[in-house]
Amino acid sequence: TLFARSEFKGGNQGQDNFNLNFFHTIEKNNKNVLGFKKSDGKFKGFTWFINENETSNNKIIFDKSFTNIDIDNFIISHEDQKIEFEGFVREKQQKDLKLSFENVDLAKVLPSINDLKIEGELNGGVRLVQKGERFQPTSNLRVSDLTLNQILLGQLNVDVLGDQNLKSFSVKSSTFVLIP
Repeated sequence: TLFARSEFKGGNQGQDNFNLNFFHTIEKNNKNVLGFKKSDGKFKGFTWFINENETSNNKIIFDKSFTNIDIDNFIISHEDQKIEFEGFVREKQQKDLKLSFENVDLAKVLPSINDLKIEGELNGGVRLVQKGERFQPTSNLRVSDLTLNQILLGQLNVDVLGDQNLKSFSVKSSTFVLIP
């Protein structure tokens, strides 16, 4: 097992700092494992963690040809916010990939855009399933207290269902404001 640490800066002015602690090993079945120990990064002034609770997950397992890949609960967190990526790829014919969001403050993760300030709390997920030539993309996302340039728009709900060919998508969205 090879343990490594990488420290680097990002952002337009080099203001974001990242400290990654990871390892690489080869299992008995000849599969590669790239895993993350507790790591942190400062993005937009907020410290986010990879594998904050130091679990045995947060790893990617793959074969030498990169045709079979398992993503084992890759979690990025900040306080009570969590972004989780998991799933698998089996050659070109089978996929099940899930990206989920829990209490994610949009202002802390979206890049800064001149003259546009987006705020709100994101919950829900996005999923892509493939079986043979058929795909099934779906999403179920909720943004509470969606605010654009300090104007409260309310709650945004977005549900998406794609067709099996990834050519047509049914999008159902709504916004509403809760009045106290």
